[in-house]
Amino acid sequence: MQFLQRPASPFHRRLLIVLLVSVPLWIYAASWDITTMLFNMAVDAKGGVGIRDVIQQVLVRLPLLPLLVGAYFTATGFSLRHHRAGRFLWWQVIVAVAFLLVMYPVLVASYYLVHHAFDARVALDTVMQEYMHWQYWMGSMIQYSVVYLLGLVVLFGLNTFLRYKSEQVKAAQLESKWLEARLDTLRGQLNPHFLFNALNAIVALIHMDPDRAENLLTELSALLRRSLAERFHEFTTVKDELYFVERYLAVMKARFEDRLEVTLKLDRQVGNHVIPTFLLVPLVENAIKHGVAKTPVKDTVEISGRYSDDHLTFMVTNRTPATVTAADARESASGVGLRNTRLRLSAIYGNNYRLEYGTDNQGRWRSSVSIPLRNAPDLAYLTASAG
Repeated sequence: MQFLQRPASPFHRRLLIVLLVSVPLWIYAASWDITTMLFNMAVDAKGGVGIRDVIQQVLVRLPLLPLLVGAYFTATGFSLRHHRAGRFLWWQVIVAVAFLLVMYPVLVASYYLVHHAFDARVALDTVMQEYMHWQYWMGSMIQYSVVYLLGLVVLFGLNTFLRYKSEQVKAAQLESKWLEARLDTLRGQLNPHFLFNALNAIVALIHMDPDRAENLLTELSALLRRSLAERFHEFTTVKDELYFVERYLAVMKARFEDRLEVTLKLDRQVGNHVIPTFLLVPLVENAIKHGVAKTPVKDTVEISGRYSDDHLTFMVTNRTPATVTAADARESASGVGLRNTRLRLSAIYGNNYRLEYGTDNQGRWRSSVSIPLRNAPDLAYLTASAG
């Protein structure tokens, strides 16, 4: 049915639908009519009929096709959506009666013209006397009224179906635009939150250690450039996401000096898969928040990534047991980073994702996220659809 939506204007689309309904109906009605007439001719002549007779009968009924198309086109131009039901029904009755009244005289005139073209001896008076009787007229009206009403039902049914599909497409487009706007909003909230935390780290060192603060500013400028480059992309590769995380960790390492270490454990080829932009940063932020930021001892943040047949899973773990209270856990759950991450994942994947965080049985803070697997070749499409 998609090809019915390709014509540029409603006029052309309506005409195409009318033709698709009218032509098969005309073929059916004309074939039945011609078969009956040729059978009667063969019986009356007690012999066979030739190709000439078939051509004549087809040509006689040919004018009924444009008449049928015109009637259907006029009938479908009066929409029930834009008019009251009473006026709509009266309009359909008027068009149907007009078609049936005009149909038989056109058929008789066509009969005369076609047969006169094949045989000049055929006179108009003879044709009029033979066929212009109310019995023939009523018989043709009954036959073609059934054909006309059948086509009208098919036309309005098809129009209703196409309108329904069109509304579905519009609804899907609106939902897609709403989703893009929502994701842009969530991503826009996440970036300032992340940068705010990085700036706090620099402010804390400006007076205490200006040289380290300068190094932090250099790393932060690289982060800003990367953040601006990614702001229009909803998706990125794991490799690019880890580059961003490494820049962020460089800022944090400069702040905490030798008390923060990071290890990466990734399955082979994980870097080529596609994930939402800024997916891992909130997880790493929380690991630092509940780890080295709260303990004077050295801590190692471990970032691992693995993939199964259909899902990609990342886990960020502190090796040092964390001192996490119930209030800390509630604060993490309601914080901008993890809350927006959950909302983004829900908007992108529906219920087909998992985001978990908290302390494990050894008291270490751990957060993990699992999303459907996507490969890098999908990236161009995904970023284009989200941008």
